[in-house]
Amino acid sequence: MERQVLQRCEMGDAVHPLYLTVLMSSLLSNLRWTDEEVVECLNCPNTEQLYHYLIQDILGRHSRTAPHVRKALQLILVSQNGVPESALFDLVPELTWNTWAPVCQELQDRYILTVKCGLLNYAYKQARIAVQLLFSPDEELVLSRDELTEYYMKAVRSNNATCHICDELPGLLQSSENLPLLREFASNVDVFRILYTRGRYADILNCWQTVGLDRLSVSKEYFEIIKQMEEAAALNDTPCPEVANLFEMVGKFSKDLGLLNQRALEVREAIDPDDPNVGRCFYLLGSLHIQWGKVASAESYFKQALYIWEMCEASCQQWVTKALDSLAILYKRQGKYDMVESLTKKSATLKKEVASQEASSQSQRGQGNLKRRIQVLQEQCQKLEGVPLAEALADLGVLFLWQQDLESAKEHLTQGITIIERLCSVRTPKLLRPLGTLATVYETAKDLEQAEGVYLRMLDICKKIPERDSPIANMAARNLGSLYKKQGKFEKAEMLYKDSIRRKEACLGTEHPNVATDLLNLAILFCQQGNHAQALPLFERALSVYENCYGPRHPRVAEILRNLAVLHYERGNEQRAAELYKRANEMKEMMSISGGSRLASRRSSVTSVSVSRPLSEK
Repeated sequence: MERQVLQRCEMGDAVHPLYLTVLMSSLLSNLRWTDEEVVECLNCPNTEQLYHYLIQDILGRHSRTAPHVRKALQLILVSQNGVPESALFDLVPELTWNTWAPVCQELQDRYILTVKCGLLNYAYKQARIAVQLLFSPDEELVLSRDELTEYYMKAVRSNNATCHICDELPGLLQSSENLPLLREFASNVDVFRILYTRGRYADILNCWQTVGLDRLSVSKEYFEIIKQMEEAAALNDTPCPEVANLFEMVGKFSKDLGLLNQRALEVREAIDPDDPNVGRCFYLLGSLHIQWGKVASAESYFKQALYIWEMCEASCQQWVTKALDSLAILYKRQGKYDMVESLTKKSATLKKEVASQEASSQSQRGQGNLKRRIQVLQEQCQKLEGVPLAEALADLGVLFLWQQDLESAKEHLTQGITIIERLCSVRTPKLLRPLGTLATVYETAKDLEQAEGVYLRMLDICKKIPERDSPIANMAARNLGSLYKKQGKFEKAEMLYKDSIRRKEACLGTEHPNVATDLLNLAILFCQQGNHAQALPLFERALSVYENCYGPRHPRVAEILRNLAVLHYERGNEQRAAELYKRANEMKEMMSISGGSRLASRRSSVTSVSVSRPLSEK
């Protein structure tokens, strides 16, 4: 038998991947098949015939539920995109979950059915063809299609239309050529709302064209339907904002926008003349009249919209800017430039206010998120012990630092550091992260002496860690150097940079960009002290490293060229300064022409300085 299976799989017509997948899955899952059944399965010449055999086999083994399963397969076959299981249970009452679940699972295992987005459908075209062969002739399928159509139409009549129903019914109704039902379906306002909001304009028009209406007649049809809804609401003496929304929706859909938007305006004004939606109707009418060339009426509509939105104050500021911009465009066409200028300035001021309010709102939301994160961490700290507790305290210190609550940040970081020192040691690398945050807290609080002590302790701990694996050591050295410069301790900063250069050269080599970064920091330090002679070779060496590593047109190279230009200018070599500055500007222009994007460069504490602001502080 194994030889027969292999021979079948090697035949030219049977090497289709789907055929092999379905065949192997069936043979492995049906180990109780007799030799005759296996041979019969192997004799299926193509995938469609194989599917046909498997479906008959499954129905034969589930003989008690076979009629109900056949009905379910028919309903899935006549659908366009599949059928939800709830619809199957409603349409086939004899089908229960206990009887359907094992059969459905087996059909999925044999790659006959699949479930997508909650809908049961055939997994492949070949499976659909096999089911069509099973139910030929089509009398049963026609009956199933009519039952599914009536089931969906019942949902539409009871105002329970869904996106799936709106997708399914047009195809079912058109295939049955049931034009009265198709007209009833297309006339339903819920169906129109669903299709319109999903951008299915073509489906709406296609339904109406099938029943013999053109686009203009479609607008009139919907207008009459909504008019009847309005009259029914008037009889009950109840306002109906939904009617206005439908008028506006149909107005946007139809070419006959003017009449329908006007009607939406009348309905909304009757409910509340100062409602912002009334202003929106005025604005839409103004936009329409501009397209028609009716400038005077457009101006009147825009002014009425502006008046209503300005009465609403802050809640409609964005709409106010729209009305101001539209009036400015209108006056510009008329040559009223003095009015254009005043409206443009007013619009710009409002836009800044709106942007400021949005930024403030985002900041408030960010502070709210921080407070929630702090609360969660504080609750976690009550359940933690040991090093995890210390790490949670360090995280709290970071969050308090972001909130500018420096005292709380210092308190939690100190607690975490104390725990790590007690459990590990005073020189464990686990201290580096909370120490780095603590140093930032001291710097923010202008306590530079304390920050200096913390950075020195970090560097002492980092001595046991190789330079290659210690980015935090680089950060500590860079920040400490910057701190020394703030304090005016240039000699200490110089020693720190020189020591960092020696360590990096020993570990990374003399031509590494990290070495060039420290060379630049040292060069700028010399320039700030007026020691240009010592700074010049450092700049030139850093320039050489960056050119070798990144190429001669990298933004970092342009920065050094500008710094060198300043240096030569202050030393009196104006010609050389001009050459370097020209080269730097040419590179800047080339980068802007190529898209204005800067190539990726390593972050460093190097300060880019222009000619208008010399490196030395005078």
